[in-house]
Amino acid sequence: MIIAEWNIQSPARHCAATGQAFQEGEAVVSLLLWSQGAYQRLDYAVAARPEGLPEEADLLSSWTAPYKTPVPPPPETLNKDDAEGLLRRLLAAQSPEYANACYILALMLERKRLVK
Repeated sequence: MIIAEWNIQSPARHCAATGQAFQEGEAVVSLLLWSQGAYQRLDYAVAARPEGLPEEADLLSSWTAPYKTPVPPPPETLNKDDAEGLLRRLLAAQSPEYANACYILALMLERKRLVK
């Protein structure tokens, strides 16, 4: 039994043959190869797909799908240091308008057992 780590690659943003960026909805041919003891994924524009395979590469799978522009990653959540620092700054201001925000931050940190 062959045990290999799978490095799952996301779709490329550029054609492996021409280097040109894919456009939204453009048909992209993806090849999954076994080459030199590792899995490799190559993405090509339909018109630029090579006839043969790279040397010493075994084709495992291929598929064609429309290119979708990757969704940007979500913004980072407020981490412990930021939340605690913000709570300390708001408490130091001693302003009644920040009372509700202080309560929420203190409750959030207490529930995570970060504030004693």
